[in-house]
Amino acid sequence: MFYWIFSFQHPLSVADSSLGNDQAKQMSQQVVTGLGYLPVQDSYADFRVRNEMLENVQRSGPVKEVYTDSEIRTNYPVFYWQIEHASEPEEWLQEMANYSEDLKEYQVFLSEKGEFLGFNNEDSIFPSRPFETEILELLFDGINHHLNDLRADAELFEQFQFRFVREPADHFEKIEFDPLSSNILDQRGAEKIAKYHLEKSGWRSESFEVESTELISINQVDAARVEFQKQVGAIDRTVTLTVDVLPTGSLVGMIFTDPGPPDTAAVGNNYRLGILAVVALLFILWLLILLYIRIKLRLIDTKLAVLVAVLAGFAFPALLFLNIFHQILYSFGTLAFSDLAPQIVGFGIIAALTSIVYFVITAIGDSLTREYWSEKLRTFDLIRIGHIYNRPVGLVIIRSVAFSFIIAGLWALTLYILPDSYIKVNQTFVSGQTLLPSVYSLMFTFFIFLGLTQIVFLVGISKISSYTKNPIVIGVIVAVIFMLITADTISVGPELSSMVLSALAGFALGLIFVKYDFLTTFLSLFLYGIHLLSSPGWVMSSSPDASIFYAVIALLVVFLAIGVTGVFRGKPINELPKYVPDYITEMARDERIKQELQIARTVQQSFLPSKTPEFPGLDIAAICIPAYETGGDYYDFININGGKIAVTIGDVSGKGIQAAFYMTFIKGILHALCAEQDSTVNVLAITNTLFRINAQNNTFISMIFGILDPENATFKFSRAGHNPLLYYNSESEKIEEFIPDGIGVGMTGEDLFRKHLSESTIKMKPGDIIVLFTDGIVEATSADDAFYGEERFYKMIKNNKNLPAAKIIKKLMDDLKNFGQSSSQHDDMTILIIKKE
Repeated sequence: MFYWIFSFQHPLSVADSSLGNDQAKQMSQQVVTGLGYLPVQDSYADFRVRNEMLENVQRSGPVKEVYTDSEIRTNYPVFYWQIEHASEPEEWLQEMANYSEDLKEYQVFLSEKGEFLGFNNEDSIFPSRPFETEILELLFDGINHHLNDLRADAELFEQFQFRFVREPADHFEKIEFDPLSSNILDQRGAEKIAKYHLEKSGWRSESFEVESTELISINQVDAARVEFQKQVGAIDRTVTLTVDVLPTGSLVGMIFTDPGPPDTAAVGNNYRLGILAVVALLFILWLLILLYIRIKLRLIDTKLAVLVAVLAGFAFPALLFLNIFHQILYSFGTLAFSDLAPQIVGFGIIAALTSIVYFVITAIGDSLTREYWSEKLRTFDLIRIGHIYNRPVGLVIIRSVAFSFIIAGLWALTLYILPDSYIKVNQTFVSGQTLLPSVYSLMFTFFIFLGLTQIVFLVGISKISSYTKNPIVIGVIVAVIFMLITADTISVGPELSSMVLSALAGFALGLIFVKYDFLTTFLSLFLYGIHLLSSPGWVMSSSPDASIFYAVIALLVVFLAIGVTGVFRGKPINELPKYVPDYITEMARDERIKQELQIARTVQQSFLPSKTPEFPGLDIAAICIPAYETGGDYYDFININGGKIAVTIGDVSGKGIQAAFYMTFIKGILHALCAEQDSTVNVLAITNTLFRINAQNNTFISMIFGILDPENATFKFSRAGHNPLLYYNSESEKIEEFIPDGIGVGMTGEDLFRKHLSESTIKMKPGDIIVLFTDGIVEATSADDAFYGEERFYKMIKNNKNLPAAKIIKKLMDDLKNFGQSSSQHDDMTILIIKKE
């Protein structure tokens, strides 16, 4: 159905290039020789489409009806051969002003059957035989006696010249040839020469009429430009033929065109492109912001993104290389390294840009889809982990092949139904632009549609799916997107028809994505695209692009073989592994660790006193703020016999879980010892021994352990390498530092530890304050890395000495918060205050 409709509608289906490449070259060689030009031995033939004429003929009526007429095709040559030639100028031409010695290139145009149609001479080459004997005999009486005396040199163009008068005669009359002076031709003479060459060509010259004649200059030599026109009545079109001739009768140019009607849709199309450019810029900015956020949150699968980016980064420069190498092989002259250097730099830039683009869209598309609609990546994940021959992937491939034909058939049927629609075809076939045309076409289509489907479906639709997953709504959204970007492979006119066809394909793909998954959508779009892309290879006989069509057929056969094998021999979905990106595994692990740390924090906080003890005449308060979820700071109150209470504060070396573990270990030791010991020295010495047995090397604890006697208001304590005990003396209104000897717990053996350990006693009076703290207080830092310091700490205690213990701590914590508001907490902070009321 699709092929029948498309073949009927497609204008290439009426083209029949019966000539081969070599035959076209040979016929062109004969034409060039007949015109007096001497080509180099090498030449290049390319079968082409004159696209502006093709669009004009399609606007005139049904192509199949009007263009199958061989008479019309002869008078209106949409399909033609272009043969590239090059020539080195003769010595006498090199003597002329502004005529360089460089190799000159020109093109000869032949009809499908090999008839001479035109001559494109942009380099203004003069023929090596600069005069045409036959036409000169028709122009001048008596010249036949002097033809042997005519020489090919610069003086020849002084002997024959054009001079146009305002009112030429109605008909041309021969001029008597004068061998000693200039022989002047007027407009009628120029038209006579042009008509002569027209009759020698493959055009039906009898229907051409002269539209205008003007005098021009070529290489500072008088020349004439004669414009002919003729009406092709069956299709209501006008062919314009512009012929440039020399007064010596030589042809130096013949170009055929059909200007056609003005493109009224161009202005509207420019507005659409402008809007798309703005939308694309905003979309790119949004993508970059989204990429930054998702990388920061570690929600990007970099493995997949890097893989796609690398493949795309190699693919597009490779495609460009095929184009450029094709030009090198089929161009004239020598190639220097300096010519390749800019191309190599260009390859690098293109590789970098395409890699960045595909990295961004792949990373964001995969991340968004896994967050909002992860089941759409199930079969795609099977492919990326190497599971190709299985039932899910097999069904996807078979469905995709079927969907591609359905969409392409609907596309062709709609094109056939839409009024005034026509197909825009590139001027050259793919085989005339690049090496390995089948590889080029498949690779180009694959990566273009891979990027398109990722942007539209994985980025756009996946984000929209967080609001709605209604298939009709999503189908309409995709249709609008495709309509705006005109995503059809082969361009269609007018603009409205192109947008309708694009919207149709987009709506169908939107429904496929909702019903199935991303892989089905991508493969359907890719195969649909290559159906249309390969059309020049199968809608015309002897097509230069036939290899593309054969490659597409081979690809479809391979796809169906893989699909059928997977369906009948592959594993079902429940026996296949699920792919989980590394970042999701890491997120799950981090979340688990976070939960475990929160539990550890809760447990550790439960080990700290839930409330401070209350005694008449004493005000006690304490606080511990870990830098992380768990910490190594520790304070405790332990009831002992005789109404006394043990007070301790400690700081385990290190931070986090390990420090919290040792803090818990110390707590257990102290609670056990306080029931048997009343000497602070003994408690710390035994604690040191037990800790060294069980703890790792290089781990230690600084501590102050004391016993508070509420009845006598005394506090005796020992210090094991901890910060000084601060004592505010209310009588002297000064803060005293108590730093008795002591080594950190775990740093040395029992003998040395006891040797350097002592016990001190403080007798408290009303208004006196004892402060125990860890170094996280004085070593807190600000944004500019300044320490909070002892001086500021001591000042805060003195300034708030009249407040209750809890409020002193509150004031201190507020001041620490203000001091380090722009910096993070690096160490645990613990403070314990005993105030005598």
